Amino acid sequence: MMLFDPKPKRRREDLFDFDDELNSLVKFVNDPSTRLIVVRGLRRTGKTSLTLTALNGLTTPYVFIDVREFVRSRRGLYELLSRALSEFLRAYDGLGLIVREFRRALMSVRGVRIEGFGVNISWGRDRPLISELLRELDRVAGRSGVRLPLVIDEAQRLGGPL
Repeated sequence: MMLFDPKPKRRREDLFDFDDELNSLVKFVNDPSTRLIVVRGLRRTGKTSLTLTALNGLTTPYVFIDVREFVRSRRGLYELLSRALSEFLRAYDGLGLIVREFRRALMSVRGVRIEGFGVNISWGRDRPLISELLRELDRVAGRSGVRLPLVIDEAQRLGGPL
C-alpha cells in the first residue's frame, strides 16, 4: 500500500483509524431491519473507503453506483446505472445461480439488454423506470435469501432536473 494513496481503500488493513465506524457500519448492513444507511462526513475524510471496506468484508453481493463524476442528464444517469450493474454481474459471476437470477430479472425489464457481462439500459423513449430496476433486484434478492446492498456514492450529485 502506498501511504496517502488518494484512491478509495477496500481492505481493512488499508483503512486507518476507522475501527469503530467500520464495526458500526457492518452491524447495520447485517441487520435485517436496516433499510437505509447514510454515511455522512466532511469531504475527503474516507467515507467511500469506509463503505467499500465494510462491503468487501461481507459474503453477500452489492451494487456500487459511483456518482463522483457529475451526472448532467438522464442519459448520464442511465449510463452510470449500466456501468454499475455491469460491474456487479462481472464481480459476482462466481456466485453462479444467484447471478443468473439477477441477470434474468434485469433482462425482463423493458429497455434493458445484457450482452456477456455488459448491461445496456436504454435512456430514450423505451427507458425503464429506475424503480422497476430496483424492484426486480429486490425481488430476486428476497427470493434467493440474500441481502443486496445498493450503494450510491456521492448521491447528493443526483439532485436537479434529469
